Amino acid sequence: MIKESDVVSLFVPFPNTDANLALNAHMYICHKVVEGETDLIKCQTFKNKYFIQNEVKHKVVEDPDINRNPFIRKSLIDCDKLFQFIGVYIPEALLAKRRRDVCPGLFRDVETELSAEGYTVPEVNLRELVDINGLL
Repeated sequence: MIKESDVVSLFVPFPNTDANLALNAHMYICHKVVEGETDLIKCQTFKNKYFIQNEVKHKVVEDPDINRNPFIRKSLIDCDKLFQFIGVYIPEALLAKRRRDVCPGLFRDVETELSAEGYTVPEVNLRELVDINGLL
């Protein structure tokens, strides 16, 4: 069973199955796992355009560091959105391979940004989520 601060790799059909999140697996930090609900925060490879265009207001930028995270590239953690999956079991087989979680300090930084001015909870089609992720 995955737990808070674990990092999983998933395909997420947001906003639909043709979107980048559905076609390419992204890492997600587990914010909460409680009785059939899993809340995840998206991580993606850092690109300067996110700063220039202010596409992501609340974010944490993290360099790869095996002592802190499982990332292999500089990453942007998007704290503007929280993906909630209810009734979907995420197995440990989807955990990041280099390191299963983020360190407590990074997790606190993410939580601080997440709660700064609130976040949105995008609606995700759970049937499509399960269909494009063979292990769910």
